Amino acid sequence: MDGHDFLRQAREGGASAFVVDQKFYSQTGNPRSPFSLSGYENVIVVRDTTQALQRLAASIRKEFKGICIGVTGSSGKTTTKEIIRALVGSRWELLASEGNQNNYIGLPLTLLKLDGSYQALLSELGASYPGEIGELSEILLPNCGMITNVYPCHLEGFGNIENIYKTKIELARHVLARGGTMVIGGDDNHLVSLIAAGKGRVVTFGINSGNTYQLTDSRTVSSGIEIVINGKHTFFIATNGIFNALNTVAAVALARELGMGFEAMARILRDFKFPKSRFEMIHTSEGIRMIDDAYNSNPTSLRLAIESFERMKTDGRKVLVCADMLELGERKEEFHYSLGENTARASIDAIVAVGPLMKEFLRGLHSIRERTSIAYGFENNEEARNFLKEFLKSGDLVLFKGSRSMKLEEIIECFMPSYIH
Repeated sequence: MDGHDFLRQAREGGASAFVVDQKFYSQTGNPRSPFSLSGYENVIVVRDTTQALQRLAASIRKEFKGICIGVTGSSGKTTTKEIIRALVGSRWELLASEGNQNNYIGLPLTLLKLDGSYQALLSELGASYPGEIGELSEILLPNCGMITNVYPCHLEGFGNIENIYKTKIELARHVLARGGTMVIGGDDNHLVSLIAAGKGRVVTFGINSGNTYQLTDSRTVSSGIEIVINGKHTFFIATNGIFNALNTVAAVALARELGMGFEAMARILRDFKFPKSRFEMIHTSEGIRMIDDAYNSNPTSLRLAIESFERMKTDGRKVLVCADMLELGERKEEFHYSLGENTARASIDAIVAVGPLMKEFLRGLHSIRERTSIAYGFENNEEARNFLKEFLKSGDLVLFKGSRSMKLEEIIECFMPSYIH
């Protein structure tokens, strides 16, 4: 939408100033114009309002002298950011980006809230095309940063995974040039090789030995997961998503580098609530347990979700409801077919696939297990919803996973009308 179309509502709502672009301003004398600015004071005319927003936000950031943290990655960055928010926010007055306000508009909107009451700033940084992280870093000016991981996603904009690497490490370049600390996934040798410390400090987290912060153990316990870092620091997190163990290690690593103690962090994490639609457990009145992991999906995040799903216990069946993974570029059919092959080896009793690309997923599935597994394909959520109403029964455990625009929460809502996603 064009914000200029809402100037009348803004004025009626009490707006005292307007930033408008030159093209719109030159048309305000036209009787057909939706809104006239003639006679109003505080009208600021610019060539590009988005660039003006970014420049204003950058000028506010330059006045800030506190800790400034940027978090990026192909998956898990919002969850990791929220864990960092809980940890760092317990010690410093922290301004953090809300939800996934992580782009060329969301980041400036976060920075506009920055004032003298804050001691630390935390922002997620997303990218859908080459160079975007560099552009956002020019605005954020981070002195501490994290790259959670690099996986194939948004390939329509990037073209190939190497371009994703190049874009993600732009955050490291900005942080380290300022002598800051960079936390990266150390199990990815290619990522590590691309980052040179320069004037700053690089620390790693991961499963492999040699990482600065190593996940040495993770086990499912009642109502969550217990993890051990470096063989001696134990943490409990209230989630069934085992992949969140590494997200937690990443957040702990960054907070520790800022001076926080392990014991204090363990106390905070025991009460941490994971963001909605990120492996969120829902109990229906029919005795069905549903896991809402439908916020987004890519080949790696789906694989990791299935691994966690397999480890969970249930008295009934395990049912996977998966939908198209979008923005994968020219190889989208190949990715779906390959994931179907991998899923065929998983301990899942039934699969409900939604969307046109899931036909390739099912082809890959049946190439390994043929028709021995129970698998159903549907074109849309309505068809899948009608089927699941009859198919699911008490005791079943159901995992929902799909790209954001596939809106799998529409299916969950038919079982839980009051569920707010």
